[in-house]
Amino acid sequence: MERIKDALDQARRSREKAVLERTVNNLVGSSTADVNDLIDARRIRERVPFNQLQHEEQQALIAAGEVLRLDGGQHVFAVGDQDDRIHYLLEGAVSILGEGAPAHTLYAYQEAALLPLDDAGTKSHTVTVLIPSRIFRIPHARLSGRTATPAAPEDSREDDVPRELYAHTYSGEQLAQLVDALHADRKGLAAETAGGTPPRDEVKFGENTLGVRLDSIVSELTPSVPPAVEAAPPPTLPSHDEINDEISRFTRELEGRFRRYVDVVRSEERRRAQAQLQVHVKRLQKLAEQQLRGKVETIRDRYHEAYLAKERKLRERYGHLITLTNTVTRQKAAIYQARRQLEDKLRLAEQVHNELAQIGLNVTRQLNDLEGMIPDENTAAPE
Repeated sequence: MERIKDALDQARRSREKAVLERTVNNLVGSSTADVNDLIDARRIRERVPFNQLQHEEQQALIAAGEVLRLDGGQHVFAVGDQDDRIHYLLEGAVSILGEGAPAHTLYAYQEAALLPLDDAGTKSHTVTVLIPSRIFRIPHARLSGRTATPAAPEDSREDDVPRELYAHTYSGEQLAQLVDALHADRKGLAAETAGGTPPRDEVKFGENTLGVRLDSIVSELTPSVPPAVEAAPPPTLPSHDEINDEISRFTRELEGRFRRYVDVVRSEERRRAQAQLQVHVKRLQKLAEQQLRGKVETIRDRYHEAYLAKERKLRERYGHLITLTNTVTRQKAAIYQARRQLEDKLRLAEQVHNELAQIGLNVTRQLNDLEGMIPDENTAAPE
């Protein structure tokens, strides 16, 4: 009985080995290097934006890039590095560490690995290989020449994870709406900045700078010039006795001359005072304008500096917030991907278990049938 079981097991192993060799021969064809190249090409075609191009364009881009084989502990790139190339994770796992954010692990089987690890230019995070991995590297100019025209840097969302990868639940949909709102606000801020800083208007001063007209004040401070005093009408003719009075006539004539002289002197003094007052008012106006101009310039510069400081801080916070949202969306997409893969593995394991149970039942039934057909060796031969 044991010999029969061993023979059946050996036959089963031989059949599985033959199937495996036939499958490998169909896939491999020639050499291991060729197989690795085929696998790398297939994985590259699944990446974004290669999956949106024609087969000929995909082949040209794959030929323009190179596949790096890195061991655990090696850096793909670090924060502050500058180059014009984009990297994709094809096989293995890497650790992504950003400024002010905890490190997280990205595996090649996750859907988040379909996106590039970085952008061309200055790198904003460090990528370290955790296990032996394969990285595809291609110049950004070569890739952008085959894809759609890239958006402006402020509007670029190449680091974003597609919302269909993580917006399967209520919390995921809320996260997607938050990401869209943040990018809309950032786009509006970039549009305002694109216009440049508005030129500062020249501070102009005039007679109504302070909300009042200086000429009206001057007119109020300046005494009005009374009309010229006309000569008094000649008095009525005196009587015959008064005409004969020489002293009275001389006195009246002297008084009239004195009055006219006083009026002339008073008019000249009034005009001279008015001229001096005008000069004094203009000098005060000029001094007031100089002091006011200095105050306005100081206040404007102070508020301008405060506005620039707040704008810089706002941009920094927006950058950190965008980085955080991209990290959260990547992690959420990775969680969803891991959960779906775990569900697939559980279903496959259950299917394999059911098949093994069925095979065990069939083998047991066949062995029982064989035991009934083979005579017992311990039975004595008839005499």
